[in-house]
Amino acid sequence: MFKKIVGSGATDPAILGAALVPARFTCEWDWIESLQQRISAHYAQGQYGATQEYPLTHLTWCANELYNLEVTRAYAARVLPSVTPLVTAPRKGGAGARIRVGYLSSDFCNHATMHLMAGLFECHDRERFEVFAYDSSPPDVSAYRQRFLRAVEHHVDITAMTDASAAARIAEDQLDVLFDLKGHTGWGRLAIMAYRPAPLQVAYLGFPGSTGAAFIDYLVSDRFVTPDNSAAFYSEKLCRLPHSYQCNDRKRPIAGDAGSRTAHGLPDEAIVFCAFNQSYKIDRVSFNAWMRVLAEVPDSVLWLLNQGESAERNLRRHAELAGVVSERLIFSGFAPPDRHIARLQLADAALDALVCNGHTTTSDTLWAGVPVITARGTHFASRVSESLLNAVNLAELVGKDVDEMVQIAVRVGRDADFRRALRAKLAANITVTPLFDTERFTRNFENAIGMMVQASRSGEPLVHLDVLDSND
Repeated sequence: MFKKIVGSGATDPAILGAALVPARFTCEWDWIESLQQRISAHYAQGQYGATQEYPLTHLTWCANELYNLEVTRAYAARVLPSVTPLVTAPRKGGAGARIRVGYLSSDFCNHATMHLMAGLFECHDRERFEVFAYDSSPPDVSAYRQRFLRAVEHHVDITAMTDASAAARIAEDQLDVLFDLKGHTGWGRLAIMAYRPAPLQVAYLGFPGSTGAAFIDYLVSDRFVTPDNSAAFYSEKLCRLPHSYQCNDRKRPIAGDAGSRTAHGLPDEAIVFCAFNQSYKIDRVSFNAWMRVLAEVPDSVLWLLNQGESAERNLRRHAELAGVVSERLIFSGFAPPDRHIARLQLADAALDALVCNGHTTTSDTLWAGVPVITARGTHFASRVSESLLNAVNLAELVGKDVDEMVQIAVRVGRDADFRRALRAKLAANITVTPLFDTERFTRNFENAIGMMVQASRSGEPLVHLDVLDSND
């Protein structure tokens, strides 16, 4: 429908932004890129709100940090309420008083957020922190849900509350800091934060960029996803963790034997590259890089996530246009997290999407013991895999550009000794490097909380913060 309307010469720029959301899933890049070019023309003229583009969709194709901030600001100004703050001053913490920390999310269930955060909740130091969770998650009886409920001290179901009533309820708990874990993502309730139910409000994990909202004081990040020259493109102050911003759960389960490659439609003797990012993250530049790798490693295949007939048909067509037989693309459907990580072990290496990297996808793949190959990006969403690879001491898998990424991947595909050495290094690093050290991450995260709360209580203007590793 959108294609018919926009193709007919519709003049309403808001239609462009709406059309791009479903289009991104199809991998029909001529159509997608025509939309993006028309949207970009508005941004070049400073018309950041004209297309009413959804911020998360925007970040998956546009790596211009100025545009990222201004598009998100325009969206926030359009959809978030302007209201009187409920809390205007920090709580005075007495000597020995615990810091009261709140977390707001609709993903306290079998969701990527809990796949990453379950261990953090369990490792929180109860002597230093009193933990509150404000929950609007869908019904769920998963193990992740049960771990979450056992780990938090105070659980408040806000599902049936309006944003205003939820904010008033949160304000009653007199928090020191409130984390929003969703940002501008599906089922997020950032509007609750607009009422400022806590004196210090922080964005974390769910949305890979600035919220563009004046009522969010800090964004938790790291020096890879937000280097110094990125600070100007964030409405928040940055609180940068010492390794990666992303927490990980060392208890993350892996199902039993994944079975044979044949059982998953994979050839036994081939080099299997995988790319399990969702189809909306696959852009032409990334896919062409993957096809260059397959062309240079003739006995290889690419294992992808099946997200419908349109995406599969278009990806097979793009492969043929790149000179790669489309049968070398092998598609599998979604699987439960433990089974997905188990089957990932059948791959030799993973190829990353470059405008919007794998985030939880990259961590899943590394946890399965499979090296991930990426290239350096220019905004938060395109720098996440670099952050994760550095935190597991595999910086050699980060190309300085697309060409170097292809060179690395070709070497992995052709050189069996190099491939074995990489996997052995990753297997050893999983147990000793920061990425999957949940307790170490939690101590650093808690130090970040302490620094932000202290800055809030000081009454001085907030500044960017860099957290030192608790192990140093």
